[in-house]
Amino acid sequence: MAEFETDDLDARLEELDEAFDDFDERCLFRSSVRTAGEIYRLAKSGGRVIPYLNAGFKLMNGAQSLLAPDKGRDAAIEVIGMLESEDLARRIQPDFPDDEYAMTVSWMSACGYDNLAKHTAMINGYNSEGMHGCIADGIQVCRRTGKLRCITCFREYAFDVYLAADDLDMAIHFARLTTSMPEDAPGSERRWVAAKNLGRAYLILGKLDEAEEAAHQALSLCESYFRPLDARLDSQVLLEDVLLLAGRHEELSRHIGAKTAPRQLPEGESPAHDLGWDLRDALAACCEGRYDDAIRLLTHWDRWLTTQKCLDQWFEVRLRMIAAHRMAGYQAKIDGLAHQLGSKAKTANDWLTLRRLTRLLDPSETVSPVATAAPITSGPFASKQPAVSAASGEAGERDLAQESTAMEQPASHEEAAATDEQAPTPLAAKFEELAERLDQAGDDEEAFRAVRRDFLAIDPASVTEFFDAVRLLHLARFVVGDGEDRDRLWQWAEAVAARHSENATILSLVAVLGDIIRDAGDPEADEVVDPQRIDELLRQSLRLDPDDPANFARAGGYYLEIEELGEAERCLSRGFRLARDNGYLATRLAEVYRCTDRPRDALAVLDMALREGCDDPGVAWEAMMTALLLDQYDALLTYGDRFEAMQPGQQWTQYYRATALVELGELEDAIQAIEEEERRSPEQRLHLNILRARIAAQQSDAASFRSLLTEVLETPLRSIDFLTFTGLCRLFEKLWMAAHFLPPEDDLRVRLNDRLLAAGLAPDDAFEAVREENPKHEDVNFYRCTLLQPLREDWPGFPGCLAGQEGWQVYHAEWGVLARDEEEAAGLALPWQARCYPQPAEIENIELADEGYTEHVGVVWQGFRWGEGGEE
Repeated sequence: MAEFETDDLDARLEELDEAFDDFDERCLFRSSVRTAGEIYRLAKSGGRVIPYLNAGFKLMNGAQSLLAPDKGRDAAIEVIGMLESEDLARRIQPDFPDDEYAMTVSWMSACGYDNLAKHTAMINGYNSEGMHGCIADGIQVCRRTGKLRCITCFREYAFDVYLAADDLDMAIHFARLTTSMPEDAPGSERRWVAAKNLGRAYLILGKLDEAEEAAHQALSLCESYFRPLDARLDSQVLLEDVLLLAGRHEELSRHIGAKTAPRQLPEGESPAHDLGWDLRDALAACCEGRYDDAIRLLTHWDRWLTTQKCLDQWFEVRLRMIAAHRMAGYQAKIDGLAHQLGSKAKTANDWLTLRRLTRLLDPSETVSPVATAAPITSGPFASKQPAVSAASGEAGERDLAQESTAMEQPASHEEAAATDEQAPTPLAAKFEELAERLDQAGDDEEAFRAVRRDFLAIDPASVTEFFDAVRLLHLARFVVGDGEDRDRLWQWAEAVAARHSENATILSLVAVLGDIIRDAGDPEADEVVDPQRIDELLRQSLRLDPDDPANFARAGGYYLEIEELGEAERCLSRGFRLARDNGYLATRLAEVYRCTDRPRDALAVLDMALREGCDDPGVAWEAMMTALLLDQYDALLTYGDRFEAMQPGQQWTQYYRATALVELGELEDAIQAIEEEERRSPEQRLHLNILRARIAAQQSDAASFRSLLTEVLETPLRSIDFLTFTGLCRLFEKLWMAAHFLPPEDDLRVRLNDRLLAAGLAPDDAFEAVREENPKHEDVNFYRCTLLQPLREDWPGFPGCLAGQEGWQVYHAEWGVLARDEEEAAGLALPWQARCYPQPAEIENIELADEGYTEHVGVVWQGFRWGEGGEE
C-alpha cells in the first residue's frame, strides 16, 4: 500500500467523505471538490473502486457549481466507462464487491449520463447537435436501471435544451410537468429546480407577474431540495431580479428579511453563485443608471467564462453586457460585441440568444438590462408595444410553403406540380409537359420510361432559376420508379445541387430525392447514394437557412425514418417552433416523443398545434389517442369533438368518446355515443357490448351485466379482427374490473378469468391476490420465463385463439415471476400456463431480470406471446 495500511486507508476515506458532506451541505463547492479529488486519488492508488466511483460522481456534480465543464465532462466519461465495463473497474480493484458494484451501477448510471450531457451542453450550447439525443438516451437509461426519479433530471435538461432552441412554450411545459408532481412522487425533490426554471423562462419573456409567482414557489420549495441552502440562495436572487425589473426592489426585505439577497459564501467557493450575485448587482447598477459599474462586472465574467469554456453562461453575460452598453449610449462597441455573440450563437444553434440579440439591436425596441426576448409587461422597463407569446418572433411568421409531406411522397403529381404563380421561367413549359405526360402514363411502363428518359435529357447546366430547380426536383421523385437509371438521376441531382450550393431549399430537396433513390428497391442503392451525403446536404441546408420550417420538416422526417431520434427531435422541434399549426411537424414530433416514452410531451405538442389553429384531422385524432393512453378523459372528449367537427360521421370516434364518458361517470351521454357508434358500424359489437356491460355494472344492473357478459364470452375472439392486441387488453382489463360486481365464485366471472388467461389477455392485477397468498421471503429475484406451448389441430377453434393466430403450430409465452431461484420460477409459471391450454408446455428460457426483493413469490404478469406457423 503506497500511503496507508488497509484499515488506515478505509478510515481516511471515511474521514474525507464526512468532510466532503460538510462542505457540500454549506455550498463550499471549491473545498468539497478539492476533498473529492483527494478521495479520488487515494481510492485509485489504494484499489478501492466504489469510493473511486463515488468520488468521480462528486467531482462531476461539483464541477457544475465551479463552472468547470471540461473537468466535469472528463470525470463523467471516466465514471460512465467504469460503470459500463467491469474490466475497467477491475483495473482499480480486481476483487471488488460484486453486489456493491451492481448497486452502484444501478443508481449512478443515469447521473453519469445526466452530468455528461450538462457539461457538454455548457461547453457547446444546449441546442448544439447531439444534445436532443441526450434527453431520450438519458430517460432510457433511467428506465433500464430502474431509477425512475432521475427522469425528472432529464426533464430539467430538456427545459434548457428547448430554452436554447427558442421554444419557450415547450420549455415551460417541461418545467410545469415537474412542479405539478405530488410530494410523494419519485423525483418530487426536483420541484424546486422546475419552479426556478419557470421563473427564468418568464423573466426572459418579460412576464414579471408570472416570474414573481414562480420565484415565490421556488422559495417555498427550498427545504424539499437535497441542498436547501443552495436552493435558497438561487431563489432569493431570482426574486430580487424580478423585483428590480418591476421597480419594486424595496419589497424584497418583506420576503427574505434583507434589503438584498446576501452573499453568504466566501468568494470563489461557488463561482455559480458568485455569477448570480454579480449579474444581480449589474442589473441593480443599470436600474440606478450606473452603467459603467454594470459593464465592469459583466466584462470580468465575459472574460472568465470564455477561459472556462462555459459557452451557455457566456451567452447570458454577453447579452446583458450589450444591453448595458446600449443603455449607456456606447454604440461604438456594440457592433463588435454583437457580431461575436451572433457568430457563436449561430454555431451553437442557440436561437433564443439570437432572438434576444435581434431585439437588443432594434432601435425601436425598449431595451432592458436582462435582454428579454419579448417586451416587459410592467415596471420602468415596460414597453408600450403589445406583448408576444412565448413562441412568437419574426421567424415564426414563415409558412411551411405547403410542404406537408416532408420526406414522404406527395399524394399526387398535381401536388408536386403546384407552385405559386410566378413569372415564366426558362424550363416552365418543359416541366408542365413532363408533369402532364407523367399523369397520363398511368401504368404504362413504356410511357413512364419515356418521361424519365426525357427528364434526364434536361441539361443540369440549364437549371439556373430557383423555381425551375424546385419544380424539377419535386417531379424527380416520381420518375425514380423502380430505381432504373438511379445513378444517372442522382448525378443529375448532384449537378443541380452544385449550381445552387448556397440555396437551402434546393439542397434539402436533393437530399429528399437521394433518400427516395436509396429506397427504390435496389439493395445496392447505397453505392449510388451515400447516406452520409444525404446527411451532409440536410445539415448544410439547415445551416444556410435556420428559419425555414420546411427544411427542418424534411430533415426531421429523414432522421426519424433512419431512427436517429435525437436529430429527428432537434429538427422537428425547430420546425414546429417555426410553424406551430403544421400538422406534419406536430404529428412527427409527437411520434418521436412516443418512441422515447414521453407521451405527455407528445400530447403537449399536439394540443399546441390545435390551439394554434391546425386544421389537420390527423392531429386531433392523435391527440385523442394520446389522451386515452394517459387516461386524460376530459381532454379526450375535447379532441374527439374537434375531430368530429373536421371529419364528421367517422367510425370509432363515438366509441372513444363513449369510453371517456364511461370513465367520467356520464353514463347517459355514454349510452348515446354507443348507439351512434353502432349506427355507424353495426357489424362490430364486441367493444360496444363491453362498454354497455361496464355501464350496467356502474348502475348495479346485474341482469343486464350478466346478459352482456354472456354475449361477450360467446363471441369467438378469432373473429375480432378490428381491434389491436393492445385494444383488446385495455377493453378486457376494464371488463375484468367491472366483473368484480359479481361474487368471486360466480360462473360468468370464472369463465371470464379463464378466457383472459387462455387468450393471453389477463391483467396484472389478476395475479396479485393469488401471489399474496404465498409466503413472503427475503432474497427474492425477478425472472422472465419463456415457455414453449405446443398446439393441437383444434387450436383454430380454441377460445384463446385470436385473429391472425389460427395457423400457429406452437407459441412462445413470457411470464414475469418473483421467485428465489430458477427452479422455483419454473414451478410457478408452468401451472399458470397449464390453465391457458390443455397441452403440457415446456421451459424454453429463464432470464434473471432483477434481484434483492423481500416479497411474496408468484407470477406477476402474463406477457406477450408469439407463434410459429402462421401470421399474427
